Amino acid sequence: MSYENATMKLLSACLVFLLFSCGVTQPDLEPEGSGVLVFTKTKGYRHGSISDGVNMIESLGEKHGWEVEQDESADPFNSLDSLLTYRVIIWCNTSGNNLLNEAQRTNFEQYIRQGGGFVGIHAATDTYRDGSWTWYNELVGAIVQSNPNHTKGDHVNTMDISNKRHESVAHMGAEWEKREEYYYWDENGGWLYDQNEILLTVRETTGPNGQVNGYDRAREMSWYKEYDGGRSFYTALGHHGSDYRDDQQFISHVEGGILWAGGWVD
Repeated sequence: MSYENATMKLLSACLVFLLFSCGVTQPDLEPEGSGVLVFTKTKGYRHGSISDGVNMIESLGEKHGWEVEQDESADPFNSLDSLLTYRVIIWCNTSGNNLLNEAQRTNFEQYIRQGGGFVGIHAATDTYRDGSWTWYNELVGAIVQSNPNHTKGDHVNTMDISNKRHESVAHMGAEWEKREEYYYWDENGGWLYDQNEILLTVRETTGPNGQVNGYDRAREMSWYKEYDGGRSFYTALGHHGSDYRDDQQFISHVEGGILWAGGWVD
């Protein structure tokens, strides 16, 4: 071997050693493409409106050029590479605990840390409410309380808009009157994350017992935040199938949340 070739091999070996010793590895992967995953697995109450929600998101996908996929098996969570093909992962009326195994939970956490987008709709806060996955509880931003969970489903009340600059509420006026199953957060295992950026607040409601209870106070119904490297948007609205079929105010609300979570808008 010539002196020059030996010198070049030695220099190359030294460079590789320095790169690894300094912690320089391949750059982190980032979510790519325009894929949107709609995760609809349930182990608790199953909303009849789930199919309407999927249809709505598929229609939005046609509008914006998203490749929308629905899943209830949790198989896409089996690898980080699989998750990184989605720009946004939507937990649409999921419920119950143990929806993902430990490896799948780790992959989802890594997905968010590498810039992934999360959208939670309605019962996404009725998911992992046992506190067994606190990272998820913080990501979605709340745990719905129990006994009672919410007002009657036909309760009509007014919500105030907190941040008109956000894409999910930019189309709204100063307030929004809506028929909804308004969740409670204050008692019986309920919890709210203190770093949520509030978008919608419902005014004082009347409980299913016909009285105004302590947990019927004015309370948050939608929020967003940057969390652990990614973006998270949540709306507690979306109990009724008609929300996804006919309520353009609600459809635009979720549409704006997806656009923001995916980084398509600021």
